[in-house]
Amino acid sequence: MSRESSLTWGGRTVTSGPGELPAVAVSLTGPTAARARVQARHAIDAGADVLELRVDLLEEADALVGFAEASAAAASVSASILSPRPAPAGWRGTVGGGTEPDDESVTEASGEQAPAPDPMVVATAAAQVLECLRRMADVVDGAPLLLTCRTAAEGGRAHLDDAGYSALLRAVLDELAGWAPERRPRAIDVEVQRGCLPQVAEQAHALGVDVVASFHDFEATPADAVLEEVLDRMVSEGADLAKIAVWPTSADDVARLLGVCARATAGPGEGTGLGVPVAAMSMGALGAVSRVSPVFGTALTFAVVPDELGESQASAPGQLPIQDVRRCLELLRA
Repeated sequence: MSRESSLTWGGRTVTSGPGELPAVAVSLTGPTAARARVQARHAIDAGADVLELRVDLLEEADALVGFAEASAAAASVSASILSPRPAPAGWRGTVGGGTEPDDESVTEASGEQAPAPDPMVVATAAAQVLECLRRMADVVDGAPLLLTCRTAAEGGRAHLDDAGYSALLRAVLDELAGWAPERRPRAIDVEVQRGCLPQVAEQAHALGVDVVASFHDFEATPADAVLEEVLDRMVSEGADLAKIAVWPTSADDVARLLGVCARATAGPGEGTGLGVPVAAMSMGALGAVSRVSPVFGTALTFAVVPDELGESQASAPGQLPIQDVRRCLELLRA
């Protein structure tokens, strides 16, 4: 799938550039699938352009939270089954002439390298993710859905190491190949630091699913050169939209992030222009301005919508009510 400087999700153009209004996404945070369904209805009624299903936050996908523990338990069982039995008294060798294990086998047995994720643990987690998707199908009703499984390493609840994360996303996409195209999510979030973006992007694109590559830093705002390198890597590895969310410790951090976004979304001859839409957010109250400043070129921003109890749960610090976001975007439109 060739990548474009703009995407079309559910009839809404998602594009970067000065003067363009970003699409507004609302995260469905649950904590149950039933609550997420209600949140989706409220978000659609409030005019959300995109719905993000934060599957890692749903109770029905609890295998994501216990993934690491379940994988470790499965590995322990496998090791106990496969470990050699004690040699008979007086035995001084093995069939075939083997004697001592080599250093590599000792390293693997000692657990210094993380074991490959257990297939049954991956299958269980993938089945739960898919069931959550199925339960959203009739509510979404054509609204573009972004599927996100946020790891604990980047602020989510899914306790997945890099291998487990890759295996999970690829297992989900394997199953989605059997779904009708209109029932698949419009896009899938892939954390660039997990190391599987090229493989997942290739698989997603074969299904007509766009890829939102994401990077989060909840402690600081990296240097401009680091952020630009992250964005370049996202594009080179197959992202259709590049998303960065960072934590500011000063107003200068917020200004720097907006500058990075402006340069990344500039037209030919005006900046570094990545060629794909960019979403750049500075988190917390200090960075709230980054969520409502279309002049800097961000293509996607996130807002909150109250549920039936009047409560709203942000998926990241600093998200504003959708009506305030819409009002600010119009006022600040170039």
